[in-house]
Amino acid sequence: MTIHTFLSFIVQPISTPKVPLATSNMKLEDDAATHLTSRIRTVVQLTKNVEGDRTKAHPYFPTEVGKSVTVPPDPGLSGQALKVTLMHTQDHEDAYCLQSIVAISPVSSTSTIQSTTLKSMDESEDSYGLEEDDNNKIIFQHLIYTAWPDHGVPEDRKSLLALVKLVDQLNRDPNFDSPSPSITRTHVLQCDDPDPPILVGCSAGSGRTGSFIALSSLLRHSGFLPPAATPTPASVIPSSPLGMLPEGLTGDLVLQEIDFLREQRPRMVERPEQTLLIYQILVSAYLAA
Repeated sequence: MTIHTFLSFIVQPISTPKVPLATSNMKLEDDAATHLTSRIRTVVQLTKNVEGDRTKAHPYFPTEVGKSVTVPPDPGLSGQALKVTLMHTQDHEDAYCLQSIVAISPVSSTSTIQSTTLKSMDESEDSYGLEEDDNNKIIFQHLIYTAWPDHGVPEDRKSLLALVKLVDQLNRDPNFDSPSPSITRTHVLQCDDPDPPILVGCSAGSGRTGSFIALSSLLRHSGFLPPAATPTPASVIPSSPLGMLPEGLTGDLVLQEIDFLREQRPRMVERPEQTLLIYQILVSAYLAA
């Protein structure tokens, strides 16, 4: 499996421009002031780990609060092992969502660390011989939505709208609204980005993932979510390899959004009923406003 690689991606800092490229007369690589440090603060999982007796996603942290597991580098790759600890969980019933606060710390060991398996994820570990680097501890939050079946749509539309709003709210809060006393601002606020990128996934990473991203973008465009703190400069968005939409469809913001996502990743918003779902949730948001 690629658990270590995935966790390393969360730990890795991200450099993003502070100012639109088109308005800057300086070369970005020569001007550190035009960058801010960002890091994944929120992971959204839109599939259960197992659906219909089929594995759809692999867990990468324990399910019992206080338990830890040490993950070695993937076979053939070098790097420090990572200790992953589940620090806190919270149910958000209106959004059918379980929020988990997870800590990642690099560790060193005097002995070989055995490969992590799914079975061992919830087994307590023996910390003998491990030295945890608490100064480089990274905290992120994992939110799993449990009401979206594969190749389908949620029956409760309100829960999905609540999820999108919850994700945006928590992602902008460096303390995650967590009551856990063990999570401090020093641990969490390790980047100066007030609105860091969100990592979204399902099973194939297209249908449910694309629908969630499209909904988030359209709700933000319509004013139901706050505007992005650091919007992507238009100058870094490549022109469409597929050309413009037909003239009669250029006024449809939903189709424009889906078309734009598919230019970057094929099959985003994969099924017709998922497209209909986006329209329905947008309508419900306007009616409730």
